[in-house]
Amino acid sequence: MSMMIVILAAALTQPEPHRITVDHGGKALEVVYRGEVTTRTRPVGSAPPTRSGHVRCDWTATVRVHRQLAGDGAAAAHPVAGERRIKGSRAGDCITNRAAIRRDIAARSAEVQTHVAALAAEDRPALMAALTAGGQREVH
Repeated sequence: MSMMIVILAAALTQPEPHRITVDHGGKALEVVYRGEVTTRTRPVGSAPPTRSGHVRCDWTATVRVHRQLAGDGAAAAHPVAGERRIKGSRAGDCITNRAAIRRDIAARSAEVQTHVAALAAEDRPALMAALTAGGQREVH
């Protein structure tokens, strides 16, 4: 069966940015960690038109985190290692279940926020090394 990639509505599935402030050379810098949630769906089973069948939609939401200095809107964000996958399943086909899947992911938003915050904490040594090695430009 083929995989169908679905980017779900940002308002429901994209976590709030996690912000920290670090001291670099006596200057306070605000760093923003943004989570990005993408979802893959996979239909499982079949339902022939003339017979009853069993169809379900397995979904996987992948949370990736990017780091960026606050106020550096045009600069590229730096990916932070450590994605997280959240999985679920719904009875019925994937297209019909799009809104329900968005709700399932939104219901687990605390888990997503915790992951973003944990990666931000784990990233601090790499962030400080990037700041020291190349100044503010390297932090992206």
